[in-house]
This record gives sequence, structure tokens and C-alpha cells, in this order.
Amino acid sequence: MEDYVHEEVGVLFNPNIVRTAKVVNKGKDSYGEVILDNHCVDGSTLQRRMVLTAEGILILQDHLIPGEDTEGYTAGSIWQLYQMDERGENWFSTHGGKKIYRDTPNAGQPWKDASGNEIEKRQLLVYFEKQPDRSYGFQKQEYTIQPTTVFSKQCVTPFEPLTFVTVIVPYSIKEKAADIAQSLSARTQDGCSTVQIKNNKEEITVQINMKGSWNVFRK
Repeated sequence: MEDYVHEEVGVLFNPNIVRTAKVVNKGKDSYGEVILDNHCVDGSTLQRRMVLTAEGILILQDHLIPGEDTEGYTAGSIWQLYQMDERGENWFSTHGGKKIYRDTPNAGQPWKDASGNEIEKRQLLVYFEKQPDRSYGFQKQEYTIQPTTVFSKQCVTPFEPLTFVTVIVPYSIKEKAADIAQSLSARTQDGCSTVQIKNNKEEITVQINMKGSWNVFRK
């Protein structure tokens, strides 16, 4: 169980219960899975499946089964970025060079490793799978560190499952976000999500299905 603290509403109680969780590896690729019952609303189930590739690309498949009391609710996938850089219809990027604080929006502080050395500036792109009746956007959060929450959302109907696929891609500051976004594709069909990434001269295909099987192919 967990509490979610909303800056205006206050503490919201999330009564979810972990039904199962597991982690497995294939070579340098990793898979994780967690199934949560009573997720946010009693009777709702969230099945999250994740693949982290050897290249550092993270694919999330969130399969939501809304419960009886979800009429009028909106569900979605979110990710927090410390700075907004560029964006397209269903993707958002951030330049990860500095943490921006509310009191010093133009200064910021560089990220450092455990030894206190500045970390190489890297970019991060968040890509959401396109689906009918789904919208994409972002919202600035008012905390000490001012993140931007990017999201893919859709209205739910009780007992009608929804699947959200999110792809998180780290990339060099020398690369262009639009080019990274164009190199990605995601499609979910018959319970299987397929993500394709053209990484330099290599093409990576990641498949995750709702039965817990997964594969990473490279060519």
C-alpha cells in the first residue's frame, strides 16, 4: 500500500496490493514484472511489464483492467522530466545536464556521481505508443525541483482493458530528438506489444506479451 501526496488535494490513499513480482535476465537484457490489485480504485488491476535492454533502453507495458467504480475516470502513463527540451505529438525530450530549482530557474545544478564528478550530459526521450482515443501532453509541477510530467491518457470504461506502452531512450547530446523519435515504433496487438528501435546501424526489436514472455532481437 502507498500514499500519494497531491499538492492541492493532500494525501490520497492508494490501497494497491502486490499480487506477484519477478525479475529475470537474458544475457545483458533484463525483464521485470509486477501485478497490483486494487490499484488506485478497488477492483482495478495493473499489470506492469518492463524490459531494459543492454543499450539502456527501457520499455514499459502497462496493462490496466479497470474495476467497477472507475466510470468517468482517466487512466494513463506518466514520466517526469526535469527540463522540457523538445516535443512532438507523442514524444517528449529533456536535456539532462542540470537540475532546475524553483528559486533559481536560470541557474540549476549539474548532476554528479557518487564521487562528486559531473556526469556527462545526456538526453532522454519519452515515447508513447499511439492509440485511438488517446491524448498526449505535459504539465509543469510546482515542487522545489520543478519537473515536467509528460503523459499519455485515455478515459476508461469499467472492465474494458487498456494497454499503455512507454519507451524511454537515453541518447547523446549530439543527436537530435526528432531523429530518435522517428526511429521508434510501437504496436500492441492481441496482447503482444512490439517495439522497434533503429539504434545507429542496428535494429532492435522488443516483444512483451501479457502472459509474461519477452524477447529482444537485434539485426
